[in-house]
Amino acid sequence: VCSSDLSSGINAEYGVLNRREQIETIERLLQYRPPLSFVTGNPGSGKSFTLSRTLTKHENVAVVDARGILKPAGFYYSVLSQFGWEGPNIPDSLAEFVRGLNSVLLTRNDSCGSPVLVVLGAELLSGMGTSHLLCTVARLGELTADKISVILVSSSPWQLLAPSDRTLPAPVTVHFPPYSFLCQLTRTNSFVRES
Repeated sequence: VCSSDLSSGINAEYGVLNRREQIETIERLLQYRPPLSFVTGNPGSGKSFTLSRTLTKHENVAVVDARGILKPAGFYYSVLSQFGWEGPNIPDSLAEFVRGLNSVLLTRNDSCGSPVLVVLGAELLSGMGTSHLLCTVARLGELTADKISVILVSSSPWQLLAPSDRTLPAPVTVHFPPYSFLCQLTRTNSFVRES
């Protein structure tokens, strides 16, 4: 973090440094809930922190960190349990996962708004033993009766995650530039204001 006067760049509501544009975009995503969104930026650029601070004001949101999950069944369980699933068995296939998610979403309270699934470390979904997991998660809005909105978070660009056959729709993208770039802008703007 740069040593210039940072207090002017801190968002008082969220406690996030120099991320006003990203916060506003995420707020719009959570208001309109498109089927697929993609949040990207270098490691340490504030993606997860800003999202977590923004999401605290919203209901019906499940956040799954794929960085701590090794197998698809662990991912399925994490998603389903956050939406209130209490099934006896952990689904072991994509079809069972989608069926379970549909049954949970159909029985939940509609006053909470459309559900949102946030996946941190989304680049790891394609390495969990099934090549179709990333594609299925990205298309959950089409596969669920309640039109779930998916926000994938990754330090990799979309072009590296998306299948080369272009079977996934282009997501709404939010880019987090590195803090060092923002500090340079802050210094430049401070210099201009003082001149």
